[in-house]
Amino acid sequence: MPAAQSNGSAAGPTPAVATQLESQVTRLEREIVSLQEAVRSRTLIGTAIGILAERYGCTTAQAWALIGRVSSHTNVKARDIARVVVAAADGSHDAGDRVLLDTLAPHLPGLVRTGRAAGPTRVPAAGSSDTEDTTA
Repeated sequence: MPAAQSNGSAAGPTPAVATQLESQVTRLEREIVSLQEAVRSRTLIGTAIGILAERYGCTTAQAWALIGRVSSHTNVKARDIARVVVAAADGSHDAGDRVLLDTLAPHLPGLVRTGRAAGPTRVPAAGSSDTEDTTA
């Protein structure tokens, strides 16, 4: 069978094949963007877990559970909590972050500090909005 009569390969793909290829490319591009965002979120959450573990003197598993608990109680996504935890720790939080920080403050006491404290803040108990800071 001559090339021009097979599947249109001599003159390029048929319109149906071209449409299918475009669709696959679009789907793969969306998947790449989604995976890149997932990697950024995972990195940010990992950093926030480390910050909270240091801040509250707890394990990383406890810090992750704390993020999950706060997310559940405040209806704020874990990645958004992580973003403001990191921003608060490095001092880069802005006015928009401040609103979220105010929402999180009852659940994450001592999150924003004006100076370095001598020791960790106590991890808030599950179901508690206790804001006692043991770093006096």
